[in-house]
Amino acid sequence: MGLTLQTNSKAGNDAVDSSGIKYQIKSRRIIKDNGSTQLSAIRNLETQDFNYLIAVLFNEMFEVGLVVKLPHEIIGKIARFSKHINTHLLTLKGAVLTDPLVENLTSIFPNRKEIDLAVLKQKTNPETPIKKTHLGGAMDGKLKKLIQSVGKGCFVEYFEDFRDETNSTADLVELLVREKGFTENACRTRISKSRKIINSGDAEEVLQNISESSRLPYKVTTKARELLKKILLINMCMVR
Repeated sequence: MGLTLQTNSKAGNDAVDSSGIKYQIKSRRIIKDNGSTQLSAIRNLETQDFNYLIAVLFNEMFEVGLVVKLPHEIIGKIARFSKHINTHLLTLKGAVLTDPLVENLTSIFPNRKEIDLAVLKQKTNPETPIKKTHLGGAMDGKLKKLIQSVGKGCFVEYFEDFRDETNSTADLVELLVREKGFTENACRTRISKSRKIINSGDAEEVLQNISESSRLPYKVTTKARELLKKILLINMCMVR
């Protein structure tokens, strides 16, 4: 897509193109127990911090199923505003997908597993409730045990340190002992389990699970979403 990731935290936008046009990126993973296509909250829409919203739907295997580009000016019209949380909520379904100003970019992704738009364009049946869980998408038993050994908060807080292979185990042990007061053995366990999750390609699933949790602190779920968004954007920027 020719986008460049913002190097620093920017309010309301995650990437820019060569013309300086700003993009915010939102994503959602569709799983068998939760088929909702509602994106995470779009905050401070009135400040116009971005020009376009890129919305991405993944299937259960984190394969790209749908990518659409929406101009800022239509979001206030097609998204639902929630006074309770003071934010706009956008669901990729129905009229949203048929709006002539919404551009479908899915075809530029070579490994896509396209989602049936005919299904998404149908109106939601209020008599068919969507099953939800406190922890978002369910992880298998082995993955759940791994993240429990690390601690979800620890995994998110030190994710980028764990992912950086230039950081030795000894350096990471020293960091965790200094900042968290864990024993050396506890540090080594957390480091090895975290890197096993990351190297096996399961990090996105774990971060998605954490980001959808209603039991974890807000700062943890928020950072998990930011990390997911960053990973997504890096992958998208590789597609030219």
